[in-house]
Amino acid sequence: MIKSLLVGLDSGENREIVQKYALELGSYFGARVTGLHVLDLRKLYSPFVEDLLYSAGLASVPDLQSLVRERLERVAETIREDFDHSLEEYDLTGECFLQEGIVSQELAKEARKHDILVLGTKGENSAISEIILGSTFAEMLRAIHQPMLIVPEACSRFYIRRILVAYDGSGKASSALRFAAQSVKEYNLEIEVVVCDDGHIEDAEECYGEAEAFLKSHEVKWAGRIIKGEASECLLEHAHTTSCDVMALGTSSSGVMKTLFIGSVARQILESTEIPVLLVP
Repeated sequence: MIKSLLVGLDSGENREIVQKYALELGSYFGARVTGLHVLDLRKLYSPFVEDLLYSAGLASVPDLQSLVRERLERVAETIREDFDHSLEEYDLTGECFLQEGIVSQELAKEARKHDILVLGTKGENSAISEIILGSTFAEMLRAIHQPMLIVPEACSRFYIRRILVAYDGSGKASSALRFAAQSVKEYNLEIEVVVCDDGHIEDAEECYGEAEAFLKSHEVKWAGRIIKGEASECLLEHAHTTSCDVMALGTSSSGVMKTLFIGSVARQILESTEIPVLLVP
């Protein structure tokens, strides 16, 4: 059961839909919603400042760093005011924190206090995008031990009726299946289980049978199948054809999930999906 959500907020292109997802989920589960905006130190103490100087023709402006900080603090205050106003509109409890530091570190630290972290894939100056799609992605996965809901830039609405769970028999995939089953049981939602037989699973039939037995014992609505083919393509296509609203994945393991989250396949899923992806450690 989800009782506390953390949402990473910035001034990126899809902050509105990311914030809406967090607030809708908070309303759906009756949960507390906390917003976190991080004033990224890299923007104050890095070549970013110098680049800004020259690109704007302001190389001679004194104390530019203070001007940049002032601008970022104004943006942060606008984000907090908007979040607080939205909490009132949704009649939810919560608050918005403004922190200063490294984005990934601050998110990881605050996420420990909550049941789930909601993030977008398109952040201001790619701050969040670098975490999700860049070199620090594996670091984030190791640091955060709570489920993460990744809301893609292409997502344009909130709606959850069917959750696709990718299952390969690993411990991490089992965690994703368990989290999905516990989350949907009281809300009349459906689970769609997919076993991708791409050569990494020793016995796909046995793997599917494990998922079937688990879901039957939890008495939830579900359907599923075994699909032959490359994992990311199978999952993306099946999510689309069966009108799934969220894709749930274990964040690391052997087999299919290792292929998904170590290398280019992870980027392919997160760049191509039009529905949120739930990453469960």
